[in-house]
Amino acid sequence: MQHKRVPVLIVGGGLTGLSAAVFLGWRGVASLVVERHPDLLIHPRARGFNPRTIELYRRVGLEPEILAASNYAGDFRKMILLRAETLAAEDYELIEQPAEEQLQDASPCNFAGIDQDRLEVLLRDRARALGAEVRFATEMMSFEQNAAGVSARIRDLRSGDESLVRAEYLIAADGHYSPIREQLGIPTHGPGPLWQAVTVLFEGDLQPALRGRQVFMAYLNSPRPGTVLMPHDGRRRWAFATGLAAQRETLTDFTEERCIALIRQAVGVSDLDVRIVPQIPGTNVKSLCFPLSAQIAERYRAERVFLAGDAAHAMPPTGGFGANVGIQDAYDLAWKIAFVLKDHARPTLLETYQAERLPVAQFTLGQALARTHDRMRARTGLRRRPSSTMRRSCSATSIDLRRYQAQSTRKQPRSLPNS
Repeated sequence: MQHKRVPVLIVGGGLTGLSAAVFLGWRGVASLVVERHPDLLIHPRARGFNPRTIELYRRVGLEPEILAASNYAGDFRKMILLRAETLAAEDYELIEQPAEEQLQDASPCNFAGIDQDRLEVLLRDRARALGAEVRFATEMMSFEQNAAGVSARIRDLRSGDESLVRAEYLIAADGHYSPIREQLGIPTHGPGPLWQAVTVLFEGDLQPALRGRQVFMAYLNSPRPGTVLMPHDGRRRWAFATGLAAQRETLTDFTEERCIALIRQAVGVSDLDVRIVPQIPGTNVKSLCFPLSAQIAERYRAERVFLAGDAAHAMPPTGGFGANVGIQDAYDLAWKIAFVLKDHARPTLLETYQAERLPVAQFTLGQALARTHDRMRARTGLRRRPSSTMRRSCSATSIDLRRYQAQSTRKQPRSLPNS
């Protein structure tokens, strides 16, 4: 069995994991990123990154590339969000967006309207350029830790070869379900799963249905309320998403033939020529199911293992907070690990990661939940009241925030420069 030593092992090659590799590499710390999928996922997913996130990417020199690859390069006045029965419907309602001018004095950076899959390509390439090793089709089989470091067994899913990795620290960026979090026995709190969305990527000529409109996102009632269409490449490729009927449907029910029929209903063109595009390169996976949840891990750290991104907190999509908070987790954790590894700070500095980031997640989840009812009703037309569980969670989140804020003020190490 091969052996490898690396300062930081990162499990999960999505936004958070790749961002952590970039931020570590920028500070001269090598990392190994392992991702079980054969390549980056082709799907827009998160597509709005806030000024604070772009500030962090500016520090590592990525801002120009991000803006060049953005759909709108921060000019959200060009975005059209609409609600209608179908995309082709003559009657539709425009959804008003917050004024961008409200943020101009708060940051030197603007929002970036870049799709997540485009951003991940930039992050992967920059991470490698800064010395990170990024391995796809590789999964972590098991890990152990002690006072000296973390030992992990990883496997190449293509060849079946296994190797042992020895690292100083492990960053768990392995997503919403996080096997690492489960192995550590760290519970989560919050409403949990809210609903599940089935997504399909497809190509087709939607110009007749668009009638010249530049649509950033369309919330549709057909084939069922809550259906979403959003452009992927600005030309012929689009993403379709609709809710999974709980206890009545599974992902296997969404065959290619059924997905084509549902897409035609959403667009409002019964004979639309549709080609379904695989979402995972190197596979024939054409439909995926994404859980939309609201939960936060009770702890962000277990000795030398740190949770980040969706492994630490899952947020509903309203407000576009989840991806941004995960990237900002990665930045905070990366500079602290780098300072410790380079002997610029004592290991106690790492205690501030949870103390600082957990209250941010608590507060942000409360904001996301507060917006979920009102904003989703405005966008989809659904008239459901928020569940009692969701209402209780919003109240509990405010209480928890005060508790964590009180804890974080006790005996915290002094902040270090150049963070």
